[in-house]
Amino acid sequence: ADPRNAQARFLGARLAVEGEKPQRAEELLRAMVEDGQTGYAVELALAMLARARGDTASARAALGLAHQSDPTQSEPLEALAEIAAEQKAVDEELAHLEKLARLSEHAADVHRRLIRRLLDAKRVDDAVRAGEAAIWVDVNGWETHALFAEALAAKGDARRARFELESALLCPSRPEDRAAIHERLRELLTRMKLPAEARKHEARAKADVGRLVLTH
Repeated sequence: ADPRNAQARFLGARLAVEGEKPQRAEELLRAMVEDGQTGYAVELALAMLARARGDTASARAALGLAHQSDPTQSEPLEALAEIAAEQKAVDEELAHLEKLARLSEHAADVHRRLIRRLLDAKRVDDAVRAGEAAIWVDVNGWETHALFAEALAAKGDARRARFELESALLCPSRPEDRAAIHERLRELLTRMKLPAEARKHEARAKADVGRLVLTH
């Protein structure tokens, strides 16, 4: 009855996507934008269509508008961070991850990725702060403890780095992961001038590698 009805247009666009008619979906969404019927959902839908056809520039623009429309939503930032990573735009990816970590408080993978990128950028103090937040999110994640330990070691806090690596060993992990943690502890304890302790972890690393060989 009303060809400009926003709800009907948006539903029509969703049905067009499900019916594998992306061009029709985009026509409806573009018409909505032209008539001022835009917002978070419309821009996000346009971004997803643009990504599907490989139009990264249009996807980034639509994702930016979606984020502006509703800064509390994480999906646009996730997509923007992925695009930045694909394009090796390190600073841009890091900026999106920092915002995303504040929104995705329980997403351990986001926090780990943020720590890694901060370390790569030599922002050690920020990496330590991110690690302190991350262990509350992922207290049973060995990777999170290991990344936090790397940040602490980079800052020169060997004692806390050792604690985090030892905490990583208490978390569920595969033999090859435990072997890697023991090796990191060996290196750290060697730098701390604790050779006897270092040798213990060297032996445990070899034992974990041996178990891995036997299971295969």
